[in-house]
Amino acid sequence: MRARTPTKHRVRTTCALVLCAVATGTFVPASARAGIELTTEISTPAASAAKQPQAPRPGRMLLDGARVRMEVDGATSGERRHVMIYRGDRDLVWSLDDKHRTYTEVDRARMQELRGQSESARAKMRADLAKLPPAEQARMQAALAAADPASIQREAPTLKETGHVDTVGGLKCHDVEVSRGGAKQSEICVVDWKTAGVTKADLAPIRQLGTFQQETFAGPARHESDDMLALFDGLDGLPVRVRTFHGGQLRSEFRVLKVEHKALDAKLFEPPDGYQKRIFSIAMPGATAPQGAAGQNVAPPNAAPGR
Repeated sequence: MRARTPTKHRVRTTCALVLCAVATGTFVPASARAGIELTTEISTPAASAAKQPQAPRPGRMLLDGARVRMEVDGATSGERRHVMIYRGDRDLVWSLDDKHRTYTEVDRARMQELRGQSESARAKMRADLAKLPPAEQARMQAALAAADPASIQREAPTLKETGHVDTVGGLKCHDVEVSRGGAKQSEICVVDWKTAGVTKADLAPIRQLGTFQQETFAGPARHESDDMLALFDGLDGLPVRVRTFHGGQLRSEFRVLKVEHKALDAKLFEPPDGYQKRIFSIAMPGATAPQGAAGQNVAPPNAAPGR
């Protein structure tokens, strides 16, 4: 089993975690599987010798047909849990806010409408740039460029077998190094499908989610989905550990602790009763952030927990 160099962009750290949320457990025939529940954790090393590393953040991922639910606890006791639900059968994503008992819905048609509005707004802003002072022109041009996915050029990633073999969750895996522009971005320990007890078909909802994001979002979120699909197609096996790096320093480590094949309650893939729906909007560069139904800033739901 060897890694193949993908033809699309590679993931940014957090979206790589989406693909790496499967591994351990006893093999169960596909015909007997009603769903998959994965128990995971994410740890972050101390930023400096003077600080203590944060405790691992527990999470889980549920896969059932075309439905996905991702959860991860907050980094501190005061930080709320992050929950995202993808419904491939309804072509939408829900992001839950347990603290405020609200949820944000993003569907493809709504996002296409908002993207059209934002592109029109960007065109108007560019036409008005000449009226601004030079310093303000430069600031707005930079903001517009950052918001335009076509202006962001990135090198294709390189996947390389390191030859290092390890054991994670009781399963033997081999490390694959992912780099871009000569800089190492991650190390992924991969278990072959048979040993892991799952198949690539079991992860079909994850790929559907990546495709949804790729076709729906723009900017950094679009690149994340491109990268997620690249890893999905480029790794021949299931990642059980993902170590991410920045500037040569380890930034986070994602691990799979357990996988279970079992029936999953359909309510897990719906917004909880009593939660209020929030309005999703896009803030243009330099503009005031939009407000949701509850009077709070609305942001796109994360592609994956653990940011």
